[in-house]
Order: sequence, then structure tokens, then C-alpha cells
Amino acid sequence: MAQFDKEGYIEIPPVAGGLSETLRAAGYEFVDAMADLVDNSIDAGATEIYVNIGLDSYLEPFIYIADNGSGMSRVEIAKALTYGSIDSASEERLGKFGIGLKTASTAFCRRILILTRDELRTCWRGVLDLDDIKNNSIWRCRVTELENAKERAFLDNFVDRGTGTLIWWDEVDHLFDKDAAREEASRKRKINAYAKKFSQHASMTFHRFLDKHDERARNINIYMNDELLRANNPLCEAEGATEVLSSTSYNVLDECDETIGGYSFTLALLPEKEDFSSSESFKRANVTMGNQGIFIYRNNRIISLQGWMGLRERHPSGNYLRAALDMDYQLDEVLKIDYKKDSVTAREGFTDRFAKTVALGFASAQRRSETELNKKKEQNFFSTSAPASAGPKKETKQKAEPKKATRADVWVSPAKPIGDGSLWNASKDKGKTELRCNTQHPFYKLADEGRVSATEAIEVMLWELGKFESDLVDGSTAKKMMGVARDAISSELRHIAETWDEASAGE
Repeated sequence: MAQFDKEGYIEIPPVAGGLSETLRAAGYEFVDAMADLVDNSIDAGATEIYVNIGLDSYLEPFIYIADNGSGMSRVEIAKALTYGSIDSASEERLGKFGIGLKTASTAFCRRILILTRDELRTCWRGVLDLDDIKNNSIWRCRVTELENAKERAFLDNFVDRGTGTLIWWDEVDHLFDKDAAREEASRKRKINAYAKKFSQHASMTFHRFLDKHDERARNINIYMNDELLRANNPLCEAEGATEVLSSTSYNVLDECDETIGGYSFTLALLPEKEDFSSSESFKRANVTMGNQGIFIYRNNRIISLQGWMGLRERHPSGNYLRAALDMDYQLDEVLKIDYKKDSVTAREGFTDRFAKTVALGFASAQRRSETELNKKKEQNFFSTSAPASAGPKKETKQKAEPKKATRADVWVSPAKPIGDGSLWNASKDKGKTELRCNTQHPFYKLADEGRVSATEAIEVMLWELGKFESDLVDGSTAKKMMGVARDAISSELRHIAETWDEASAGE
């Protein structure tokens, strides 16, 4: 046991087994964990990165990332598997904190396997095993020459006998629910959902690296299950109808008025749906309330979407408004980045410089929205007030009744104006719930006439419900009941979404 020295100091190394398990609960989202591994590949100079997310023959997750980067020596593998290794924390690198490979990976698996070939063409095999650490209470990994022929062939499949690295998540235990049945269709659906979500995340997070025409970052190719990812720029800069409202560069000074670093702030108003170059481009833009706000970049990689950084709440009127804040790595202390690289905390007063720009942007978005709405009203007016032709009167197609829901225990019925002006009311009839929609309510008409999209209508409703809930007194019975209702409804909607295709196929 360590002894106290003359000044009263004593070494207190962490308990290896306990801490290694605790770090698994760091709160990583799957897509952020995988993006951390992509960071490492980019830092290694890779031009080709291969990601595989699937199931093996036993229906267990099979997840790896391979690249043609510089590879690692035996010592470099040991450092890469050391928690907090400072060698990987070069300020200009994407892998900033020296813990991403370990913490991000072990948040989902118990064993990390590294296969790599270094510049001397020596192949190495590194293993970090949480069970070994826990059972022996020692922080250690094992690095040996790669002798297994199958593993060597697997590595060569990606690096073509050149330098490169493959990181494999073994014994993945934090991806599926423990108690969930090992049912093939269910597991395939879930693993495909993980793969799709990461593809969308990586396409946006690394879009400057993926876009061959973007000169701000060196070009790389990322393949997701053998499919090349396409860049998805959240500001839609390639769309000719995108309007850049403001683009300004700023310097940040310290207390002695010395420059710490700089950043640029660009605010853009995306085109209306019909002004996008294609319906696919509009779909990829994913114009929703959750995607409006300030995208923060560090070294050309999106760190996070921070809403409006406290300048204002998200609001449906800003759905087409997005901003990019490009920061220098010198501003790491000013914009404190979470080690998972999914959020930042700006120091007080940082956002003051572009607060007015954001306010003016919302005003521009609102004006355009009102203009578009007036155009649609005029079009509707002239189309309905045109004089009848002299010929025989054509039959007018009756408007279809709103389609009833397919679930057996609930149906939706149109209703004349509800007496209290409510948008809906619900009642029980022979044990079933009947939902009556007030088809004369202005908001119902707005959606029914196609003046807003289904997504926008949902978001406006949720925004109003959220605002109502946030205004309730904390700890009150009403607020608690709203929370219970929100959780129950969210759970039920999740179930409906997951089983919708199956239910529809059976009808």
C-alpha cells in the first residue's frame, strides 16, 4: 500500500474495475460514439473510411470502422488505449480529449479490438478488455504482433497491404435492451435504424470533408455498409435559392485586449419547399423545428446544434433559418466543448455580437412567410372566383371525408364546430375512444388546405403544448400530470411508429 510522504501526500490511483464500469455510463449517444472514431481516422490522415453496422450469424451486433490512415505502432496503440492520453490531444486535431476511443467504444461494448499496420509494415493487434481490468483491478491492455491469418486478411481487405487501422467493437452489450427477445426481424429493424441514423448524422457532421467541391476541408470518403455517404450541408449552401442574410468574422479578446482566437458567423434563410432544386434536396434538408439554430463547427467538423444559444427559443417561424459558427481551436476555453463533442457552453456575453443578426433573421423569415401565405391566398381566391365557362357544367368532385385511423381501438371523426372552440375533444363509446376533430377550427383548415406541411403542423402543436407545460408551476399536480401524459403518449406513438408497416400490411 502507498505511504504518505513527509508533506502528507499519498498516491490515490483509481480503482480500475470500478472506474472502468462507471465510465460506461458517460452518456454517449450511439451516433456521437461512432463519430468519435471517425475523428480518429481523419486525424490519422485517412482518405477512405469504412463503417459497418450489422448483425452476425448469431444476431449479435457486428460493428467496426476501418481506414487507410497512417496506422499505429505498438507504443501508439498502448497510448490510444490509455484513458486521458495527452499525445492524442493536439489542439488542431478532431480527437481533442484523448478519451474518445475508449469511452465512446466501451459505452457500448466490453472489448475493443484494434488491428493495424504501421509505417514499417508491421501488423499489430491491441485489445482492451473490461472484464480483464475488472477481474485483475489493473489498468492494462495487451498489444502483440498480428499473427491470426483471418484477422490479417480482414485488415488487408480495407488497407490493401498499406498502412491503416481497423477498430472492432466486440461483446456489444449496450445496444439492445437486455430483456428484449432475440427475434430476428426485430433485431434487424433496430440495427438498420442505428445504421440509418449514423448515416444521417455523419453526412451532416462531416459534410465539408465529404463534399468534393468544398475547399474548407480535405476530401475523404466515408462508406456506410459499403455505400458512399453524400454530404448534407445544413445551410444548403449549394442551393441557388438559399439566401445568406449575414456573414461576419470576429476576434475574441482576453482581459488584456489580446486576441485569443477568431470565429465567423453565417446566417442563412433556406428556400421555400417549392424553390429547392429537387424534392430530394428538400427532404435531405429536413426542415423541422429541431433543426433550426446555430450549428457550431470546430476544425470544419460540426460539434453540435445548440438551438439559438439562449438568444431565443426555437419557434416554427424560424424553421427555415440556420446559422454556422466556425470557431478556431484557440477558442476551446471560450466555447467549452463537452468531451463527447455534442455540446458547448459559451462564456457570458459571447453571443451578444450576433444577437441582433439573429433577431433580424427571424424578422426576415417572418416577412417571407407572410408574403408566401398572401400569395397562396391570392391564388386560392382567383382559382375559386373565376367565371364559369359557357359550356356544360362539369361535375365537381366531393371532398373526401378524413380517413379514419387504422387502429382498432380509436377512430377519428370530422365534427362541426365544437361549442367551446376547441380543436378536438374525445369521448368513450362502448369502451372505445372516439376523437372528434373540429374541422372548422382555423388551425385544422391551415393543415387541411395544405398551407403547412404535416411536419410543421405537428411541431406547432407540440410547441404550444410544450409552452403550456413550461408555464405551469414546478412541482404542481398539473405539471406532474402533463409529464405523465407526455411520457405515456410518446411511448404509445413510438410503438405505433415501430409497428405501423406491419399493421398496414395486415389490413
